Amino acid sequence: MPTGTDCRLPTSDLRHRRWRQHGLLRRLLSIRPKDEPIISAAIAAKATHLLTGDKQDFGPFFGLTIQGVKVVTPAMLAKEILG
Repeated sequence: MPTGTDCRLPTSDLRHRRWRQHGLLRRLLSIRPKDEPIISAAIAAKATHLLTGDKQDFGPFFGLTIQGVKVVTPAMLAKEILG
């Protein structure tokens, strides 16, 4: 079971209270255009996890679930799998 915040609201609803409450608006605005296809592909593929070590671009999203895709580091995934 994911422990991070689940970001299931469409990006067109960025003014929603839940996004502001968790600081998600700031995080979403920090996605660089070069990284949008990566998270979009994971969402389109209905992946459960996006495994990345890219702390610079995806660090603010570590532990968060975006449209059903949990963004994790290799260590986070290992911990999740092994318990």
